[in-house]
Amino acid sequence: VIIAHPSGIARLSRRERFVAGGFARAGFTTLLLDLLTEDEDSVREGAHGDVPLLADRLLCAARWMGEATRLPMGYFGVGNGAAAALVATAIEPNRVLALVSRGGRPDYAGASRLLTRVPSLFIVNGNDPKELAANRAACGLSAQRRLDVVPSPGGSFLEGEALDRVTALSSAWFGHWLDPVFTQPEWV
Repeated sequence: VIIAHPSGIARLSRRERFVAGGFARAGFTTLLLDLLTEDEDSVREGAHGDVPLLADRLLCAARWMGEATRLPMGYFGVGNGAAAALVATAIEPNRVLALVSRGGRPDYAGASRLLTRVPSLFIVNGNDPKELAANRAACGLSAQRRLDVVPSPGGSFLEGEALDRVTALSSAWFGHWLDPVFTQPEWV
């Protein structure tokens, strides 16, 4: 599972490391990927919103990982990393088998979100009406898409039960789509 984050410092984030650790404990090889360098993150205004750039970098990493591991892959996109994952799956639809968007804005992927046929789980907090509406619209396009609203007091899955729930839902989604012998947990 490639965790795609639209910044240059996600690898230092306790939250992203927690999710990566949860995926690893669930049995997934996990790559926590900063889609920008630290310099770009701090000096290049608007780089977080450059979805084509982020998608290109995600695809480069996925190609490398595919050659290095030959394992089935999934994308876990955070924020605009989710839009980048949707664009990447539209460009190379056979690269990954599943996608999870956490707190993302699939509408930032433009028409690409309509093209992807990759089974997609959209996890939102529900506090941001625009984000919720964008995720509902993206989810309604295919039978292999699902929306889960996970309440988080701070609105961004910072920690605690909300982050545990996000990790568990995502692990179950990836387990279902990446592992043909995976048994769906009862709590999902």
